[in-house]
Amino acid sequence: MNHVIYPVPTEKGKGVLITPQVHGEILIGPTSEYTSHFDSTNTTKEGLSWVKNEAQKLAEDIPYEKTIRTFAGLRPSLKEYDFYIQESNEVSHFIHVAGIDSPGLTAAPAIGLYVKDILCEKEEFLIKKTYTTQRKKITPYRMMDDSAKKEAFAVDPQYGRLICKCERVTEADVVLAIHRPVPADSIKAVKKRTRAGAGICQGGYCEHNVIEIIARELSIPKTSVNYYNPNTQILIGETKGEH
Repeated sequence: MNHVIYPVPTEKGKGVLITPQVHGEILIGPTSEYTSHFDSTNTTKEGLSWVKNEAQKLAEDIPYEKTIRTFAGLRPSLKEYDFYIQESNEVSHFIHVAGIDSPGLTAAPAIGLYVKDILCEKEEFLIKKTYTTQRKKITPYRMMDDSAKKEAFAVDPQYGRLICKCERVTEADVVLAIHRPVPADSIKAVKKRTRAGAGICQGGYCEHNVIEIIARELSIPKTSVNYYNPNTQILIGETKGEH
């Protein structure tokens, strides 16, 4: 699949989509059911079966045996209207952007400019002197051709150490993610940036490697490496002493 495949929309929305992801994987779904359980994020056998049946109308021979994970999420919808974009009544300078059912992705750039205008009416902002309109593009190892891989390894030998076998993520990929302007400084942040841990083994092979690299690059003990948010360490100490 080279682009998003849409069915004919219904009154509930656009239906089940087949959506290529930025790293080359395919996302299929979703369902669309109203719920009053705001903490319910489990998937169901019935829901997954419905997604599969609907997806068959768009593509043949979908390899469901290669499914890595299934997901469920909640989208806050407003019954009266959509596009609730206003400053919070309780927290100054916090802008609510909610109730955006469709077309949220298409509207996102315009929403961003609108929120900027709201904030600029309240405060005067200065553009950073070091601001650049373009970030340096980084091509992951897995997306390089053979000649590019050889060239990258010649410059940085860390491209020769495979950290995540499932997703073909190298040590260099992880190090670059950690030292980006917005650093990937937790296990899950590295997963989102590089896909280390997102493959079929779900981190069984590579998670300890990621912890070691984060600790080394940030000069912190392994017991201080967070899984996701602050104070979410998954290690508390050594299980065996040295002899």
